[in-house]
Amino acid sequence: MKKILYFLLALICIIFLGSCQKSIQTLDIDLSDNMKTAKQLIEEIEPYVEEYWGTQDYHIGQISMLLDNNHRGEVRITYADDSSSVAPNLVEVLIDTEEQKIIQLQKLPSDSKLYPGEISFDKWIIDSYEAVEMTKELFENESMKINYDVAFIGTISNYKGSSISREIWSVNLTSLEEDKTYRSKIDPKTGGIIDFEVEG
Repeated sequence: MKKILYFLLALICIIFLGSCQKSIQTLDIDLSDNMKTAKQLIEEIEPYVEEYWGTQDYHIGQISMLLDNNHRGEVRITYADDSSSVAPNLVEVLIDTEEQKIIQLQKLPSDSKLYPGEISFDKWIIDSYEAVEMTKELFENESMKINYDVAFIGTISNYKGSSISREIWSVNLTSLEEDKTYRSKIDPKTGGIIDFEVEG
């Protein structure tokens, strides 16, 4: 009886590990030189994303970037298929711009509860680097310069500000020394400032 239980347990482990391996593709691919902005990275990873989806239509759903003050760090770009399903199929690409590598492509589980919407990134005129610079300019003056340690830059596809739903860049620049976070929300299609504040 014990042998049968051990066999079943081993079989379950093999099936589980196999499904995990199928859902995660380790890429470890070098980026081209000096790739660090969102637009640059999307263009760079497009061949691998296209290969994954094949003939299926898909779109960019979400971009999140956790960066240092050199605009380098961890970037996650989420893609969704264009199915009519309530919960779309999702794929996330992980990039390390410090190491200049595309790390992995991962199919997110159906219970991830992530509904990223749709980002029409080809219509955006403000890239991630410009979004950071615009945020700094909102708060800086001749006597004060922002020296941030951590930048979180993310997209929101259906931000409802002033009763208007729109796509935005959401930028948070955190200074550990000052214990402050400088925040902004930027319209990426026009460059307009929607909102900004200082916390801390």
